[in-house]
Amino acid sequence: MVHIASFPRGIVTEIGWPKREPLGARPEAIALWHIAKAALVRDFAERVLQGEVPVNAPTPGTLCHWPAS
Repeated sequence: MVHIASFPRGIVTEIGWPKREPLGARPEAIALWHIAKAALVRDFAERVLQGEVPVNAPTPGTLCHWPAS
């Protein structure tokens, strides 16, 4: 999230706009993250619908052996 928040600040610096306090980079970063995540989910759903993603096979055994080890 920090890298996304620094993206708008870098653009403001490159363009030469006067900095305002607070810049509002955090809400912008949250919005950009959600847009990107929605795009990833949409792309994955399209691949599932087109049959490009293999069906999940159940794992053999149970999880009981992990805590025991």
